[in-house]
Amino acid sequence: MEKNLENLKKIGSRLKEVRLSFKMTLREISAATEVSLGGISGMESGNFPPSFPYLVALAEKFSININWILTGKGVMKQPDIELNLDFGRDNHLIEELIYCLFNDDLGRVKIMHDFLTFRKENPDIIVKIQELLKKKGSLSENK
Repeated sequence: MEKNLENLKKIGSRLKEVRLSFKMTLREISAATEVSLGGISGMESGNFPPSFPYLVALAEKFSININWILTGKGVMKQPDIELNLDFGRDNHLIEELIYCLFNDDLGRVKIMHDFLTFRKENPDIIVKIQELLKKKGSLSENK
């Protein structure tokens, strides 16, 4: 538990470093990211983990390296590139992935990363699998 708290404090410190590097107040970054001021304050102080919407906003609007925020590895600011971090119905899996990172469950992180990457590269794969299972009679029509 202490390690999780320590991780949250480090992540919070990096989130604050991001905001200060842009010379922004809590109110300004809240407006820019559409995340509540209280939420950002709580994340920066390490009271709770960063929310997925906040991480996405930092990456998309400020080119911030999410890996750096979560692990401290790499550089804070990525080169300006077009990012597409919308995983659609898999957004809840991203939140679970962030949770696993905080709890040092790297085995689950790897599995989830691989799954999300596969799903992103093969968007209709689940439909194809369901159709195949229906043909074999392994999946009822109600599912």
